[in-house]
Amino acid sequence: MPADQPAGRPLRVGIVGLGFGVSHHLPAWMAAGAEVVALCSARPGRGAEVAKAKGIAQGYDDWRVMYERADLDVVVVATRPDQHAEPVIAALERGLHVVCEKPMSASLDDAERMAAAAERAGGVSAIDFEFRLSGPRIALKRAVEAGRIGEVRSFQWNVRYSSVGRFESVPHGWLWEPAAGGLLLALGSHHFDTVRWIAGPFADDAAATRWAAVPRHSGIGTGADDAFTLTAGLAGGGGASVSFTPSHGFFESVAAVVGTEGTLLLDDVAQTVELHDGSRLTTVFDDATEPAIGGPDDLVPRVARFARLFIDAVHGTRSPDLATFRDGVEIQYVLDRATSHTEFPVRGLQRTRSDHGGHR
Repeated sequence: MPADQPAGRPLRVGIVGLGFGVSHHLPAWMAAGAEVVALCSARPGRGAEVAKAKGIAQGYDDWRVMYERADLDVVVVATRPDQHAEPVIAALERGLHVVCEKPMSASLDDAERMAAAAERAGGVSAIDFEFRLSGPRIALKRAVEAGRIGEVRSFQWNVRYSSVGRFESVPHGWLWEPAAGGLLLALGSHHFDTVRWIAGPFADDAAATRWAAVPRHSGIGTGADDAFTLTAGLAGGGGASVSFTPSHGFFESVAAVVGTEGTLLLDDVAQTVELHDGSRLTTVFDDATEPAIGGPDDLVPRVARFARLFIDAVHGTRSPDLATFRDGVEIQYVLDRATSHTEFPVRGLQRTRSDHGGHR
């Protein structure tokens, strides 16, 4: 079991799933100082093909074979969400450190199984909620932690996404299948994780409205959403909402966090966080060095930041900014509660509440 890593040797990483796994995790983990030694795809021959093209030593068609043959410290599971559980649990049971992509699962039961396996395991596990880790969002978190606005009572996040006129030509894949995809799961999971990370636990209620602004992709009809509004109560009082709605050719992402003593305004495009407290306006964060959200490569720096936090955790120092598997389950509860009228059983949120110290 690789729980105790030699300080001078890079972590050896294997990636399962070669979509986001190759486009983002591969360069991010290399930038973070890890050694990616194996890639795995479920498509016959693709693992070896991509590994050769990317200069990676080993490529596989079956994650079970990769786990047996490759000398790994860390496994990154970046398959479609409804295929996360088995490779994640198997890696945990082998004593490997495990990263699971978001959303954690398409099934609440699978998410619970993965979290239980992580809590039994001796290694480090985390959900890749890298949206937390942009500079402005970290600044927003730190301002709330420092008490700059008192107790949080409201968190409203409005996102306008340039989907109309663009999504028609997007290839139809798993993202547009209701059981595994849709933007509520793909992006709502990220946004509501950030809300919970900043504003605290959710109350036992959630609701969602979902629709498709672009009903066909490359001529194929979709049964999944590309627009949504998701709401939930905050356990400490007040509420939160994320609205993700379509636009023609422009992007904006603005959040207002209202507390008992002030309001914080996040503008993801301008890369700013401003404090309004009734008597003055203070810029909390202003940094244009990170690419604006919506850019072609804007996620890689955040995944790399996530990877560095994960590596630190393997070496014994875990940051509370690194999302646990139990955090992933909490977001799964919100998503499932919000969509229970069509697909999922209604399950209470409170009974599994835990803090960041629950497991590594």
